[in-house]
Amino acid sequence: MRLEQLEFLIAVADSRSITRAAANLFITQPTLSGSMNNLEKELGFAIFRRSQKGVSLTPAGEEVYREAKEILSTVRGWERFSCSQEPLAGTLTIAYTAATSGFLNRIIEGTTHLYPDLHLFFYEFMARSIFQELEEGKCQLGISGIIPAREETYRRDAAKFGWTLDFLCEDAFHIMVSTQNPLSRKDMLDKADLEDLPLAMLPKPYETVSQAYFKPFFPREYPCYLSDRNSIMQLVAENKAAAVFPALSMQNSYFLKESLVRPMLLRDFTLPIRFYLLSPARAGLSRTEEAIVDMIREMDFLA
Repeated sequence: MRLEQLEFLIAVADSRSITRAAANLFITQPTLSGSMNNLEKELGFAIFRRSQKGVSLTPAGEEVYREAKEILSTVRGWERFSCSQEPLAGTLTIAYTAATSGFLNRIIEGTTHLYPDLHLFFYEFMARSIFQELEEGKCQLGISGIIPAREETYRRDAAKFGWTLDFLCEDAFHIMVSTQNPLSRKDMLDKADLEDLPLAMLPKPYETVSQAYFKPFFPREYPCYLSDRNSIMQLVAENKAAAVFPALSMQNSYFLKESLVRPMLLRDFTLPIRFYLLSPARAGLSRTEEAIVDMIREMDFLA
């Protein structure tokens, strides 16, 4: 039995598919199938149930899966006895949602400063599917924004998949207003101010918050949906529409940096959004993942 086989076992169990696991491991499907068949023969019992829908763990396989993760965690922990650890290098993939896009520059800058040989890859997913994407091995860590109405469901999903949620910071959804518009000089918007402002939105299913929470305040919509946030912000800058985004998600936007657009709160209505770091349980983190998790936890994204 080789440690590699235990890593393969965990990848197959997490992906629930030989095909997906092979792709995530960058090996061929026959190689992975052969390795798992050999492991089952060596152990003398079946680890997986195989069907047209994919694979699932047998009762014995559940126990092997749990202990395999403990074994690999122990082996990885032996790295701390090294007198001179190699600097972190290689790649790390991070899933993020659109609401957290404003965090990426800070994470990239921190990683470049502390771990110059480590390369980050970011992939955007919708909040509702990010746990599934992480479970399928497409990314190793995630950052996501959650509104209060969905937080309980999110926590249940995290517990279901065995992921840890670390609170990073809290923001609120803001109405983006052109600085050409006299309304931008107010301290706060009133609901009556929105009567002459069309609301620009992304198409469903990418836009849910504006549709559910802010659309009732806007008598008019922009006559078409736009495919990306930059196009929407361009419309806002030209004073042709307003838009709704968390202020933090736009902190690196050209339109805010050049003072073309101002984020504003609506009087008597606030929709908070809480940002979380998503990671496997501490015992399952690699040395690289643990270092980046610790770095992100210590960042002040509101500064």
